[in-house]
Formats: sequence, C-alpha cells, structure tokens
Amino acid sequence: MNKFADLGRLWGLLNEGYGRLIELYCALILQKLKFHARYQGIPGTLVLADEQLLAVSEGDVNVFFQFACDIFDYMEKVLSLQAAVFGSLDMARANSMTNSGQCRLAPLICCIQDSSQLYDFAVKVLFHLHARLPADTLQGHRDRFMAQFRQLRGFYANCANLQYFKTLVQVPSLPPSPPNLLKASELNSHVRPVVVLPPQPVEAAEVAEDLIDTSSPVNQMPDSSMAGAGSPPPPPRNSSVDHELGQRKDAIIEQLLKELEVARMEAQRVRLEDDTVAMELRLQQATLEGQLRAEQNNVRQLQGQLAARLESHQVSAVMQDQLEQLEKKCKSSDDKFLKMKGIYTKLREEHIRLLRAKAELEKKLQQEHKKAEEEKLTEPESILSSRSGLLLAGIMEAVVDGAVSELDIPPSQDRFLQNAEMAETTLKSLRRAEGTEEEAQLQATCFALVHQIFQLLQSAKANAHHCPSVEAGHEIITRARTVGLNSIELFKRLRIGEVDTSACLASLRELVTCIESQRLKDEQKNQAEDIGHLLSEELAQMDQAIADATKRISEIFAKSRGSDEGVKLEVNSRILGACQLLMGAVTTLVKAARHLQEEIGGFSKEFYTKNHRWTEGLISAAKVVGIAANLLVDAADRCVSGDAKMEELIVASQEISAATAQLLVASKVKADRQSTRLAALGAASKAVMENTANVVATVKSCRQQVDESQDKIEGLSLHQAKRREMELQLHVLELETELEKERLRLGALRRRNYHE
Repeated sequence: MNKFADLGRLWGLLNEGYGRLIELYCALILQKLKFHARYQGIPGTLVLADEQLLAVSEGDVNVFFQFACDIFDYMEKVLSLQAAVFGSLDMARANSMTNSGQCRLAPLICCIQDSSQLYDFAVKVLFHLHARLPADTLQGHRDRFMAQFRQLRGFYANCANLQYFKTLVQVPSLPPSPPNLLKASELNSHVRPVVVLPPQPVEAAEVAEDLIDTSSPVNQMPDSSMAGAGSPPPPPRNSSVDHELGQRKDAIIEQLLKELEVARMEAQRVRLEDDTVAMELRLQQATLEGQLRAEQNNVRQLQGQLAARLESHQVSAVMQDQLEQLEKKCKSSDDKFLKMKGIYTKLREEHIRLLRAKAELEKKLQQEHKKAEEEKLTEPESILSSRSGLLLAGIMEAVVDGAVSELDIPPSQDRFLQNAEMAETTLKSLRRAEGTEEEAQLQATCFALVHQIFQLLQSAKANAHHCPSVEAGHEIITRARTVGLNSIELFKRLRIGEVDTSACLASLRELVTCIESQRLKDEQKNQAEDIGHLLSEELAQMDQAIADATKRISEIFAKSRGSDEGVKLEVNSRILGACQLLMGAVTTLVKAARHLQEEIGGFSKEFYTKNHRWTEGLISAAKVVGIAANLLVDAADRCVSGDAKMEELIVASQEISAATAQLLVASKVKADRQSTRLAALGAASKAVMENTANVVATVKSCRQQVDESQDKIEGLSLHQAKRREMELQLHVLELETELEKERLRLGALRRRNYHE
C-alpha cells in the first residue's frame, strides 16, 4: 500500500498529461485495499448475498453506520477518477476509438463494475439504517447518497454513449430519480444494476482437449464394418471437407460457449434477484414480527383489563336484560339515523338554495347601502350645524373652567410634561371617536382636548418665563404658538367633518422635546455648581487624613520605645523615623498644593464650574493621597508589631509617592509657569520623592540587619548548615512564586483603578 501511495504522489507532481489520472487511480486502489482490509468477508468482486451483507454489521447498528460511510468514501474515489478521465478526454483529438482515448478509458471498466455493486450496497444499507435509526440522524448519509446518485447516473450515461464500452461491457442504467429512503416500501421496487461482460474467447488447444474427435475414422465406422473383417476400408476423405467440418465444429463450440455464458449470467441475475427478494422478505418479516410483538402486548394488556373488569363487576341477569334493551335501542337508533340522514340530505339541498338566495340578497343590500351612503354624503349640513353649536358651547365652558382651576397651580416642567401626555392621549382618542355615531362621546372628547391644550399652553408660557436663557424661552414660546395654531386648524376641520391630528401631534412632540432638553441643561448646571463645594470637602478630608496619619505614626513610635529593645527597637526607630519624615514632606506638599489652588482660582465656584473636568481630576488626586497616607500608617503599624513584612512598608511608601505625584500633576495643569508657589510645590514634590527613597533604603537596611542577626552560621555544624541551606532555598522559591502572583494581582488592580 505504501508503494501505491508513493507512486501516486510521484505522478501527482505532473500537472499535465496522465499524471493526475495515475494519481487518482492509485488513490482508488488504496481505498479499495483499505476497504477489503477492514471488511475481509467481502470478496474483491463485491458480489455478496443479502445474508452476507447483513452479516457485515454483526448485529450492531453502529457498524452498519460506519459501513455506509466507507461505501460513500469508496464511491467518491470512483467518481473522482471518472470525472478526471472525462475531463481530460479531448473528443477532437482523442476519442474512444484511438489509442490515447482507450488508454484513459480502460480503467473505467473496473469502476463500472465496482460502482454498480457499491450502489446496491448503499441502497440496502440505508434502508436498513432508516428502519433502526431516526431520520434526522441519517440526514448526512442521505445528502451524500443523493449527490453520488446524480454523479453515478451521469457517469453511466457518458459510458453508454461511447463506442469503446459497447464492445467490452454492458453499462447498467439507473432510474431517473433516486429511491425514497424514508419510505420502506421503496425497497421492493429497487432493481440491482447488473454489469454484463462479454464471454472471453476460448483457445483452440483448450477446447480440443475437452472434446471428442468425431472426425476420426474409428468413431465414424459403421457397425457392419465391425462384424466382418473382410469388408473393404472406407474411401479416403478430402482435406477440404475436413477443414470445413473443423470450422463448423469450432463455430458450434463457440456458439455453445456463448449460450453457456449467457445462461450463466442469467442464472447469476436470477440468483441476485432472489437474494434481493429474500432480503426484502426478511426485512418485512422483522417488521411484522415487531408488529406481532406489539399486538401481543396489546392483547395481554386488554386481557388483563378484561380480567380486572370481570373480577370487579359480576355479570348478572339484570345486566343481560339491559344489554338486550340496549341492542333494541341501537336498532331503533339505526332506523332513526337512516331517517335523519334522509332529512339531512333534504336540509342540505335547502341550505344550498338558501345560501344562493342569501348571496343575491347581500348583493342587492350592498347596492342599496351604497346608494344610502351617497344620499347621506349629500345632506350633512344639518348634522354639522347642530354639532358645531354644541361644540362651541362646550369649548367656552371648558376654557373658563380650565382658567379657574389653573390659578393656584405653580408652573413646573413635570406639570407641563403631564399635560402634554394627556393632550397626546386625547388627540389619539379623538381620531377613534370620529368614526362613531355617538354625538355625546365626540363632544366629551373635544371638551377634554380644549381644556388640556389650554393647560398645556399656560404651562409652556410659565416655563418660558422661568428659563435662565432668553433664547431658550423664545424657542419654547414659538413651539407653543405652533401647537396653538395647529389646534385651531384642527377645530376648524372638525366643523366640516374632517379629522386630521397628525400636524397637531407633531408640533406637540416638538414642544415636549424642547422642554425636556431645557430641563436636562438645568440639571447639568446644578450638578456643575456642586463641584466646587465637593473639591473643598475633599481637600479638607485629605488634610485631616494626613494629620491623623502623622499622629498615629507618633503614637506607634512612642509605643515601640516602651515595649521593644535591642535590635528590634533600633530597627523600629529607624523605620518610624523615616516614615515621620515622609509624612512631614507629604504635609508640606499638600500645603503647597493648597496655596497654589488659592492662587489659581481662589476656591471660586465659577472657576471650578467652568473647568469641571480638571476639578474632578484634582478631587480624585486628593482622595488617592488620603488613602495612601492611611495605607502607609497601617503598614508601619503592622511592620512594627511583626504582623507584616518590611516590603509592605516599601510598597506603601511608593504608593504615597505616586499619589502625591498625581496631585502635583493635577495642580500644575492650570497654574502659571512663572509662579513662585508652583516652584514651592515642585520642591515639596522632590522632598517627598527623596523621603520615599529614604524609607525604601531604611527598610532594606533594617531588613539586612535583621537577617544578619538571625543568620549566624559560625556555630552551626555541617548537618545544621546543610539543613539551613535547604530551608533558605525553599524559602527563596516560595518568595519568587508569591512575588509572581502578587505582580499579577498588582497589574489587575492597577487596570481596575485606571478604568475607574
């Protein structure tokens, strides 16, 4: 198999000529070898009886499912080869009767033989799978089968049209449409495609060995010559007569061989048909056995139910009488049914006649209705005049009531939006009420609309007068005037019977949009005015946090002096002294930042409102400084008490340095570059950085001092020193792992703080 694969790859390097065809042919041979290696019970000719085909599955539907996939793969190789052969065959230069054409077409004879058997396998296997698996599971198999059916049918049609195949093989034909795999009865109409090869010529020498030489003088001697030895010998035969007899004998032999081959092929076809019928009968038998088992189960259930009923209900003579009475009633009911059937037939005919009459009456009614509508349209003046009088009276009353009720209501934007919503709802209901014939409903809707429009205009006027901007108030008045004019036009159209609320609704929505935008601007302005106050509070909280932190460090220092001694007292004193210096530098920086803010804006609300984005950055920086100061104090407290490592104090000092740097940057944005207070702020920032570096250096020095005091190895034995070395290596590995984890956590925390 490897040689075939190498040979295919070698010829596949040639893009022209026979290279591609040889590559596909080698791939087909490899697929065939793999197929027979996997299914060793299938012969090379692929001729199997139905029992042998069913035995391939070994009773497992999964094996049959995979068997179908292998059949499709085999068929795809065959179809790929034939497509490449016909694609490379140039009918103008190399037809089927030339040497080059026959060289290309010769392998297709084996493809025709294998594909016919593979098609028969595929049909039977798919019907068997559909009998045992759901149709959705086999959707992929059906799609592949349909595609290969169309290609295989075209392949057979192309081969049947070539003269080369007519003398070598009888090409089978497929039905116009593939079988319906979802219908089990389609298997009965399936016909196996049979490929018939002409008989091979028999060599004369082989025939002569199996035949009796009837031309011998001994065999043709009459019985009378055997009786007497003195009879004369037969006359000698002519050589031409012997030659003619030999040719006739050969012709008879050849004819007999052809008839024998035809009979053999017919017997094979009959056997294949018998196998197909037997397989179909077995499938039907399996189906019927399943149905029989189901019916037997149903019979058992019915027998159980009947036995339960017989046990629970004893049949008595009264029930027999009732049964006889029921039978009599059934007979009488049958008689009544026959009578009712006759009556129903008559009623049905009468119903049909009435339906026809009804259709004619409806047609006439429509005509009369159309005439009545035309007459109604010509005389609307009387109705409109009475309606207009009522509308005018109601409008005047509604206007007066609305004016009185609105005297004590203060103007507000929420009140306006409520009135606008009510007016929009009434306009929509007016459109629905116009199509009704109820006069009172239409009048009530009009009254409510007038009252609501009046309230809306009054509220809009009040909001326009309270606007801080003259342009915004003028725009509100313009929108309100448009609403009023559209409402007047709507009432004019109502007097002539027309209702068009689209213009009024559009102008009302524009007015609502204008009011809402003005309210949003007011809210933003109020929010901006609070920024200055918020900055003052945040700066005060920052000062208080720094003062508290400085006080706590002093308390921790005093506590350490009273409780510690030796190296620990020296280390704690150095660390707390460095922290006190750092907090003093931070306090100086905060005071310098406050003096610079007084120079920039003088804590003016107007200045902070105008530059609210910069103010928000300054507030954020102040918050971070206060938080960092508390972190430094907490770290110093835990470090002195032994609950934390000295590295935590380094991190806290770096955090407060970064926080003061943020405060410095936020303060320098609006400051004058030539300001002396800005220079003082820069000097304070440098002092903070120097003290931060001092804290870091002090912590590292103290850490080294503590380690030197703890790691005295002069008095250790060799075993103790080796054990101490292993413990230190383990501690180093633990610290490196913990350092990597903490770096990841630090990065995540910084990303989160950056987004916030």
